[in-house]
Amino acid sequence: MPNEQENIDEQIIRDWVEMKKLQHPGYWTQMKDKLQIAIRRKHKIRIVKYAAIFMLPILACGLYLLLDNPHHTPPRTEQTLAKILPGDKKAILYTSDGSSLVLSEDTLSLTEINGTRILSAKDEGIVYTPQTTSNTIEIYNTLVVPLKGEYNITLCDGTQVWLNSFSSLKYPVIFSDSVREVHLEGEAFFIVTDNKEKPFIVTTKDYSVKVLGTAFNVMAYNDDNYSHTTLAKGKIEILHGDKRQILIPGEQAVLKDGKISIKKVDPHYYTTWMNDRFYFDSECLENIMKKLSRWYDVQVTFKDEAAKQYHFEGSVPKYSSIKEICNIIELTTHVRFELEKNNIIVKLKE
Repeated sequence: MPNEQENIDEQIIRDWVEMKKLQHPGYWTQMKDKLQIAIRRKHKIRIVKYAAIFMLPILACGLYLLLDNPHHTPPRTEQTLAKILPGDKKAILYTSDGSSLVLSEDTLSLTEINGTRILSAKDEGIVYTPQTTSNTIEIYNTLVVPLKGEYNITLCDGTQVWLNSFSSLKYPVIFSDSVREVHLEGEAFFIVTDNKEKPFIVTTKDYSVKVLGTAFNVMAYNDDNYSHTTLAKGKIEILHGDKRQILIPGEQAVLKDGKISIKKVDPHYYTTWMNDRFYFDSECLENIMKKLSRWYDVQVTFKDEAAKQYHFEGSVPKYSSIKEICNIIELTTHVRFELEKNNIIVKLKE
């Protein structure tokens, strides 16, 4: 059973987190009053009127030690966590002649050998505009998004694709007359242009997804022991060996250990990662930390195996430092985070 003092300390931390989130203008005053109570009860300090002139520096120091280190970790750990910043928009484009072009928010314009115009701009990502509908030469490009990156692309038929960190997409500059097929490693969200005469196929290491016109998300990383496809709109067909599964909106196909299972999900949790927040549908901490490691380019080590199975449901800010996300998870689970160089250590709370 925690004693009264520990309850007070925990409440101070929670109040600080909430008021930081709301940017409450009076939080310093409230924190000063509560810290005075905590100091009196824990250290039995007798405050006399002559000590009043020293109160503000004491409060500032105490607040730093208590709030920046709510679980008594070294201040340096929290400071370093705050410096681990999120990814941004960046990718590498490999063209048909083997050239590699680094894409960022700058504008880039070039022409492929078949005349297709390629334009990269800040808001639109990379856009392909064919100058002919005839695919006389089979030409492929590959878009690679590194760790700590994301990028979007508009293919020659108008299909839009958002690529997540540590992902790649190989695609023809102009699709053939019979099929539109792309090859994905990693994670991507697709909004496919409708064309009943020419189905769209996404091929991964484990299976293929066949569509006519729809919106869906595919996650198939080579370093994961599972992959899944989530349908937001339309209808798709999962092809795995000689097995075929039809998905309707709100269903997810999960492939693990060579077997496919279908389950009902809220697509919002799986099809909005390209926005400004990450959403987790009661997801285990092991999977969550793997996603964060790709976005922040950090290593993650679980000191306690049991911590991997803690589940978190909700959302966290995507473009903040990783410290903010760790704080939110710490307040809602029984784990704590420490940093050793570029390695986040996940431990159970004592």
